[in-house]
Amino acid sequence: MGKELLAQWLLTQASVEAIRERQRAVRELADKIDFREDLAVIGKSDHIQADPHKLVAWASQKPVLDYRRWWPWIAAWTLIATGAVVYGIVVREFAPAALAVLFNMVIGYAFRRPLQLVFGELDSACRNLEDIAAIVKRIEAESFQNSRMQALQQQLMTEDGPPSKVLAQLDRLYDLAESRANMFVQVFNLVFLYGLHVAFALERWRTRYSKNVEEWLQVAGEVEVLASIGAYTFEHPEDPFPEFAVEDQRGCYEGESLGHPLLPADKCVRNSVTLGGESQMMMVSGSNMSGKSTLLRVVGINAVLAMMGAPVRARRLLLTPVVVGASMRISDSLRKGVSHFYAEISRIRDVVALAGGKRLLFLFDEILQGTNSHDRRAGTEGILKTLLEHDAIGLVTTHDLALTSIAEIFPEKIRNVHFQEKLETGKLLFDYQLREGVVTTSNGVELMRSVGLDV
Repeated sequence: MGKELLAQWLLTQASVEAIRERQRAVRELADKIDFREDLAVIGKSDHIQADPHKLVAWASQKPVLDYRRWWPWIAAWTLIATGAVVYGIVVREFAPAALAVLFNMVIGYAFRRPLQLVFGELDSACRNLEDIAAIVKRIEAESFQNSRMQALQQQLMTEDGPPSKVLAQLDRLYDLAESRANMFVQVFNLVFLYGLHVAFALERWRTRYSKNVEEWLQVAGEVEVLASIGAYTFEHPEDPFPEFAVEDQRGCYEGESLGHPLLPADKCVRNSVTLGGESQMMMVSGSNMSGKSTLLRVVGINAVLAMMGAPVRARRLLLTPVVVGASMRISDSLRKGVSHFYAEISRIRDVVALAGGKRLLFLFDEILQGTNSHDRRAGTEGILKTLLEHDAIGLVTTHDLALTSIAEIFPEKIRNVHFQEKLETGKLLFDYQLREGVVTTSNGVELMRSVGLDV
């Protein structure tokens, strides 16, 4: 549940109010080390094999056995059948017991279809359910000061007691259902209609708690996500929460000393990026391996972290709520009959479409590299003109220095920046520092020579 919700938060942009609410919850969870560690231990994925979607689907199905109608009759008959067996054992007269077993077989045959429906999806839905119950129990037991965490905890409360006990009860019923495959239980079932009584109990559980199961799992998933972000916050105290310029009618992104959260601190070179106002877009030029694509990832991942309520790898980040649209790592497809260029322009079209209704942060890596220089120049100018008219902000990287002249057409909108390298004793050195202006060096020939090409 936690993994799926985390993916959802990464892919969608929350409201500023929701983000601030998450930030407050994360601040409290960052200091709850024991609570987070307990969740991490209990919630290991290889322990929990229950499928949350199938559990919700099974619980939300309409009952197929009318236990209110049939259970009193079946319970009364079970007592009679039990008496017949006891009578046979005591007086050595087994005819009544044999008739009772025969009648039980008829009952089992009559209920075979409902039993199949009750037990059919149970295995994949409820396996190792005790671990989910343990997660919920740990959440129930914790004391929270944050209002969001208290609200999540309150969602777990039911009239019949804590959901951890209710889920544990379902887990026991699942174990009883699984035991039907045991040879001894099969013999036992002939006399006492064991499987039918377990099915009645499952239907009773499903009728009483079906409306709560999805909410319980959602609460467990959200607490796990917030706890995970809390762990990151605790381990990186120097990473601040972003600030939001909600009053700004146009997009802005002001990042000081931005870094990539997956790069080790001793290897992470930080750069500042300001987008908005008179610098609505940055055209990033530079040679191979100089850091252009990594800069796009740094800007993009910090925006994603900001919009999900997590800390960012920066000294400070101020931004308007944005949706991130990127064209990076595009590939062709022989199976689909799609060229690299067609795949790229299709992605760019989807990104441009986002600018129509939301503030957009666009990231284009080596824009339109799959076509000739004339079409690339004309196409890039048209695409950027459309995005600028919609007040989108973003970065574009390119090897083609002809594209840097587009800044002259939009001097108050586009700013040229670059990365550069040094060649010392036949070795290329990169400092990954962002500089103003257009790059004046290149390393393509040197790189080709370095791998043995005679150029």
